Amino acid sequence: MLSFYNETEQTCIRENLQTVLAHITGRENGTVWMVLETVRDKETNSFLVMHEVERNRLFRDDDEELREAGASALCIDDIPEASEWIAAHWGESRFSFFTTRHDKEDVVEHMSSLCYLAGGEKIYLFRYYDPVTFACWAEGLKESGRVYEALGIFDEIYVETPLPHILKRYTIHDNGYTQSTIDLQNTLKGFDSATPKEGPPQKPLHGCWKMEEAEYDSLSPVSLNAFKIKLCKMLLDTHGLPDGHTLGEVYGRIDTEIERAVKYGMERKDTLAYFINICFEYPLIWSRCNHEIEEILQKSDIDETERLEMILKKVSKSDTRAAI
Repeated sequence: MLSFYNETEQTCIRENLQTVLAHITGRENGTVWMVLETVRDKETNSFLVMHEVERNRLFRDDDEELREAGASALCIDDIPEASEWIAAHWGESRFSFFTTRHDKEDVVEHMSSLCYLAGGEKIYLFRYYDPVTFACWAEGLKESGRVYEALGIFDEIYVETPLPHILKRYTIHDNGYTQSTIDLQNTLKGFDSATPKEGPPQKPLHGCWKMEEAEYDSLSPVSLNAFKIKLCKMLLDTHGLPDGHTLGEVYGRIDTEIERAVKYGMERKDTLAYFINICFEYPLIWSRCNHEIEEILQKSDIDETERLEMILKKVSKSDTRAAI
């Protein structure tokens, strides 16, 4: 997604990212970790092969192929070129950074435990470190009051977002976490150099992370967030970046409109995609008819497909009148 920014913006984002990484890896007390998978792509695989000594395989399964293909944790502080490599691959939705005061053995043990989710008799291989997955999982943990249990050994967690210029920061505390954003394009707005409050960190997990079925169900928003990202890419491939608009504005519009549609009971992905397509196909008319669109969405007694047809009829009819 970084390719949708101009060269000056890309350079600014990468440089500011490296500034953030230099700060958090330069703290006296603590280390910074990230998790990568060999199956992600050739570049990731090559990076892990180059750092065979530093990588710590997280899957403890007896299956050698699974161990080889699975996730590996790396301490960024131990790899001088890590910051530059991360910046070069920024915008591909692969990075989360975990800061902690625990030693290596505890960190690897804890991260390994989180990769295995047990619900009843089933075992799930969980990519909690994936940026989109993590953002949704953290919300589920907060709702169930289990943030400190799962993430308490970490002080802060920095998560890449679908918009490369926005970096999310989660500051962990005993009541959950505080979430903030850092703007990598706008003079690092939202970033401060303060060290997180020190307190007794949570004891690391030993064994498999346990989760209740209801908590696992709370991960369902992951699919909707992934859908928004995919839809954004599809729209850009079809229509390109609208004149005078940034990638952040396009994704923000998609996010807002989907949230609005979901609020009124639209849940099918094909319906949501069509709804957004209409929005982008008739941008000016859409704004003029916003009140009427809202009224149609509120008709919960009508099937979502029928409501969509009513919206299309409304904006297309208005577009015809505008043309005349």
